[in-house]
Amino acid sequence: MKVYLTNRQRCRRGMIGGRIRKQRVAVELSVAGLAARLGMTESTLRRIENTELVPDIAVLIAVSDFFEISIDDLCMYDAFDPRQREGLNPDACCF
Repeated sequence: MKVYLTNRQRCRRGMIGGRIRKQRVAVELSVAGLAARLGMTESTLRRIENTELVPDIAVLIAVSDFFEISIDDLCMYDAFDPRQREGLNPDACCF
């Protein structure tokens, strides 16, 4: 069964993978090094960073704990930004 993503979902997925990569590079860790510390395979982490796979909540928690950032920061979500609230603009994260 194919799952089709909306523009918002594609954008959010890309932002999360990109943020994980940015945090990993900032602390000078390889994909293999971060994957080992998070208890996942290197290929899974590569797929997340390349937006081929959406990380589940357990992965988001592990990543946010490791880098000591909130899940909101990791997902680049601002609850007070009206452009990111549900129903106002389906493409708000992709301007």
